[in-house]
Amino acid sequence: MAVVEKINDKQQDEKRQVSTTKFPYYALADSVAVAQTIYQKAGGSATLDELAAHLNYAGTDNGAFKSRIAAARTFGLVERSNDKLVLSQIAQSILTPVYDWMPKEGLAKAFLNVELFKKVYEEYKGKQLPPDFGLKNALKTTFGIAPPSVERAFRVLIESAETAGFFETRAGARTHLIIPTINKGGAVIAEPAAATPATGGGSGGNGADGELPAQNEQPAEIRKAMAAGQPSLENVKARYVQTLINMLEEKGKKGELDTDLMARIEKLLNV
Repeated sequence: MAVVEKINDKQQDEKRQVSTTKFPYYALADSVAVAQTIYQKAGGSATLDELAAHLNYAGTDNGAFKSRIAAARTFGLVERSNDKLVLSQIAQSILTPVYDWMPKEGLAKAFLNVELFKKVYEEYKGKQLPPDFGLKNALKTTFGIAPPSVERAFRVLIESAETAGFFETRAGARTHLIIPTINKGGAVIAEPAAATPATGGGSGGNGADGELPAQNEQPAEIRKAMAAGQPSLENVKARYVQTLINMLEEKGKKGELDTDLMARIEKLLNV
């Protein structure tokens, strides 16, 4: 009888243990799906009630729903704006990219937004990961994950690392955590760059259908540069596109999703 009581006491103690390092209970792919639902079914913002309905949960008090929303926020994919959830800048770069490298960079940033994942990455950067049982032990002893949560933390870590491309450098082998190589128009970037702050230059112009407007309709800064004979038209166009991108990023910071502006940028890039 005493042995049974000791076992029960031990089980109760384990249940009461709390992890000291934060991690999501849902993996990165599940969290991207939450952001995608907000974008596709709610136009970029949704109340919790709306999102629960779109995700087929009975209501907002559902434990699984709460954990899933918490995970999306932990990855930095959704943010609160008044009484709604809106897409973050990282989520927009994944779901509505302006350049083809942006989803890859966005997923890597989302992965490293998680406290546990970043700590594991930094601990084993440049080193081989321990075998599964060893990594699970490290999650408990080194990274402060409560014993009842170790299996879940391990699974979510590995699944998220795969989604974010941290195993792709070694052809999918789960031996090292390596930030995926990102090719930005010929420049190979090994680390995802921090978001570039908007410069606030020039307006978006008023050219029809997203085309570069005529010279007398372009922003004053661009007209001045062209009148001086520099830079080239292609460089001017590139600067104009960058101005539009800056505007899009500024709106993203405010939780606004400007699909028309995104369409104009995409058209300019495809011309």
